[in-house]
Amino acid sequence: MRELAMLRARMKRDEERARLLGNELAAAAGADRITLDGEGKTPFGQAQSTGGRVTIDAAKLKAEFPDAYAACSRTSAESVTFAMYNLKEPTNDDQSDE
Repeated sequence: MRELAMLRARMKRDEERARLLGNELAAAAGADRITLDGEGKTPFGQAQSTGGRVTIDAAKLKAEFPDAYAACSRTSAESVTFAMYNLKEPTNDDQSDE
């Protein structure tokens, strides 16, 4: 469990760093592409804008239009994950064999 906690904490830090770096690159690029070496078919990045997404108030739909809610709702397949609670933030000194 300790190794899983350490990996999840590292993922959370890495995802936050990637989000911040992506924001910095998008701001720096503006409407331009940023390339690694500027030649030929090199990897590149560019800012991508997205429109606002449409959401549905499921509780309101179910209450006011139960037939439409029943006709349009879907239930996903059941899945299982491993949740951990009340663990202190792991450090690099913690062993991963537990």
